[in-house]
Amino acid sequence: MGRLADLNQLNNLSGMLDIEVRRESKYIALSEISATNLNMKENLRELNIRFKNGTKEDKRVLECLKPPYNLKILDIDGLPHLEDLFLSGLDEVEYVADNENELSQAPLFPSQIHLQVSGMPKLKGWWGMTSSKQDSKEDIQLHVQVQHQRLVNWKPAFPKLGELDVDNVELAITITRQQIGGFTSLKKLCICDLSFGEQSHQQQAYTLPFSSCFPNLIENLWIRKYQRNTRMD
Repeated sequence: MGRLADLNQLNNLSGMLDIEVRRESKYIALSEISATNLNMKENLRELNIRFKNGTKEDKRVLECLKPPYNLKILDIDGLPHLEDLFLSGLDEVEYVADNENELSQAPLFPSQIHLQVSGMPKLKGWWGMTSSKQDSKEDIQLHVQVQHQRLVNWKPAFPKLGELDVDNVELAITITRQQIGGFTSLKKLCICDLSFGEQSHQQQAYTLPFSSCFPNLIENLWIRKYQRNTRMD
């Protein structure tokens, strides 16, 4: 166990790094957080960040823990008071949570109201449900069945999410598809680019699963191509 600043010179770290923030965030100086130099640790493939105390000050610490762009998995946990989350520029990230044992009965972000995700072209889902390459076909099938049952019994990751802001339609669906029943609390969906493969906008209207992903979107909500930082009402 050490301090965040102890990571300063360890830029050759590779594989997986677990960071557990045990002190209350209000006692952690910004200089100590920035000294971690996480963005310089380009050999990392998985980064797990845990906040033990779960205070409102955790957001300040999280904002300064800038991960390297080429991570495969970014796992963030222990943020019950977080209302806004902005993930951007993580070009290689495939999952934001990957530990199957953490599919608990508690929501990941119980207070989350606004989620903005951009610059994550390889995102496959919010959490991974992976099996070993050495597993037999039967083991893999059993693994999938167990994970499916866990997901059915699992509470939504974002039970209070009211606004989702993403780059494109595919990203919106990727984030939503593991939410059983979709984002039922979502009232506003902002999409920067409506292009979806080779389909025309008319084709998209019939094929995209908006009703299942976003069942309670208000009827007069318009989703259109817009420049980021342009407000949609």
